[in-house]
Amino acid sequence: MKETNLKPGWRWVRLEDVATAYSKRVSDPANSEYERFVSSEHMDRFDQKVKRWGKASDISSSKKAFEPGDYLFVGRSLYASDFRERAARADFPGVSSNGIIAIREKPGMVADGFLSAVLNHPQIWKFVVKNATGTLTRYVYWKTLKEFEFALPPPEEQRRIVEVLQGEQQTNEALREAQIRLTQVRESMGIDIWGNKEITLHMVPLGELSIKIQDGTHFSPHSKEGDYRYITSKNIRNGFLDISTAGWISKDEHDGIYKRCDVKKGDLLLTKDGVNAGNIAINTLDEPFSLLSSVVFIRPDSTKLDPIYLFEYIRSRIGRTRLLAYVKGSAISRLTLTQIRRFKVPLMDIEVQHQYASQLSQIQSSIDQLSNRRSNFRVFSKCVRQILEDST
Repeated sequence: MKETNLKPGWRWVRLEDVATAYSKRVSDPANSEYERFVSSEHMDRFDQKVKRWGKASDISSSKKAFEPGDYLFVGRSLYASDFRERAARADFPGVSSNGIIAIREKPGMVADGFLSAVLNHPQIWKFVVKNATGTLTRYVYWKTLKEFEFALPPPEEQRRIVEVLQGEQQTNEALREAQIRLTQVRESMGIDIWGNKEITLHMVPLGELSIKIQDGTHFSPHSKEGDYRYITSKNIRNGFLDISTAGWISKDEHDGIYKRCDVKKGDLLLTKDGVNAGNIAINTLDEPFSLLSSVVFIRPDSTKLDPIYLFEYIRSRIGRTRLLAYVKGSAISRLTLTQIRRFKVPLMDIEVQHQYASQLSQIQSSIDQLSNRRSNFRVFSKCVRQILEDST
């Protein structure tokens, strides 16, 4: 146990002092009293409450039970470079995948709900990553996790932390619901615009409405450093460009690629290969960069086709479904340049395109603002949990 001096009323404890693991095997979930099944895929990072689940009736192999009030701690596939901290509380009974540890508070040892602060604290996840075992799959068991040490505040401080976290959760839920409603409005508007039979009578191949459609290099660059970014399909998210993991290449290699594929600010970037085929983003960068062949840029003729209108159409459920209908291949599915140029776009008067593009962009901007506010609340939650580190 640590010997560091603490504030009055605080004390060092191990997780096992205030919590215990619940372990009950359910050999046949499909025919058990449990209706819900929770796996790590149903749990979102930093969420305090389990919000999604599957059906226990669909599960044929044995699983582990949990009860209302238990915390479901994801203890499998733990890598320092790529993992998501997930430890949410369930308010219903069910069964969980074997990589999840069901943890419950010991009555009278901590304020109800306080473990949410502990199990989502950055320090416990550093402990988990450091002590996880395994090679292909890394995991942590309760016998290791229970040894995690932290400074436990006095009861009144625990209750204050719980109140703040619960308030954050309620606000985050309200923001999430507003985000869902706006997304539904956006999808409904897309159906109204592009789903009627009349508009399908005016479908024009994208190649006839574009100045240039071109994919990137079909040869991986040899250089790994340089002054120019190198964008691949992993950098094209569904709606935005993410350059956080973009590589860099030399000027000589960039110049060779850019001569053929001169992507500019405002062009649309579309992934055409693999599981990410159909993701689209707008190039928001002022700087020139190089593309891999898995990405194609589209430069619409703005006198015929509003780029934002095209962007919103391909992002919509209708547009994306129609585009992916062009995907070919079995081992590796892809959209070819020929198919993309043949892809038909609902054409209407350019002023009407501008109007729809503006309306949809405004809705998406509101959705993005809500998403950013939710992210800020998660940061706030971390700030609250920082109290546990300010105990000395």
